[in-house]
Amino acid sequence: MQRFKGSIRSATAAPTSNISASGIWTPTEAMQAKQAGTWPSAGTGGSIALNGSSQYLTATAAQSPPTLGNNLFTIEMFVRFAALPSSAGLASLCNQQGDFRFFFHGNATPGNGILTIWQGATIRWQTSASGIVANTWYHICAMRSNTGATTTVCNIYVNGVQLAKTTNTTTSVTYTSTGMVIGSELTQYYINGNVTNYRYVNGTAVYAVAGFTPPTAPLTNITNTKLLLLATDSGTFTNDSSTANAGGPYTVTNVGGATFSGTTPF
Repeated sequence: MQRFKGSIRSATAAPTSNISASGIWTPTEAMQAKQAGTWPSAGTGGSIALNGSSQYLTATAAQSPPTLGNNLFTIEMFVRFAALPSSAGLASLCNQQGDFRFFFHGNATPGNGILTIWQGATIRWQTSASGIVANTWYHICAMRSNTGATTTVCNIYVNGVQLAKTTNTTTSVTYTSTGMVIGSELTQYYINGNVTNYRYVNGTAVYAVAGFTPPTAPLTNITNTKLLLLATDSGTFTNDSSTANAGGPYTVTNVGGATFSGTTPF
């Protein structure tokens, strides 16, 4: 196998290691480095490890959070799948089978999984192949960048690359719950792997619509941030680091005993 010299955190490093690889890249790692510009090599923070069968997080607001409605929004996270799922819930702003749901479906050949946004029981946006494979960190983002009265555009990105998608337009994205679910859809569609730097921004399209260089450092509490999970250390890895919510940060509940991992994309 052809390999490339450089300095990047290796997808083949031990799962709990924060040590960067300083000698070799696989072709996949080299491609990611090219997309990301300069992927950092030093470990920063950590991630939330999910077992794929019973673990997820719920986040409940002290007061009912503002609905997405016709707002601009950005929902992003870094994800590393230990095994590609047939379906896995990345983020649900709802109760089970409720309103807004952001899914990764990986039951195709590795590298050809799709990302889907549901509104209720209807698929609104669905991508073509995402390129995602197991044991590699990806920045995954759903972002709405317009508030048109008749057509609402939501784009989906992997490592800053806008994916081609089918579109079933909707003028409003709603949800009825005061909380969010991260890593599953409650009792089904679990993520087997790691999640970190989950950020939900309601009111801002954070990135350039055509594509962008993915973040190379932990995300920050920017304007309109409603939930921010940085997984900074083992003692606070499920804490909400946002400060924008009336009534204080979200209360995050660790369901099933998800654990802290030193594995990080940074």
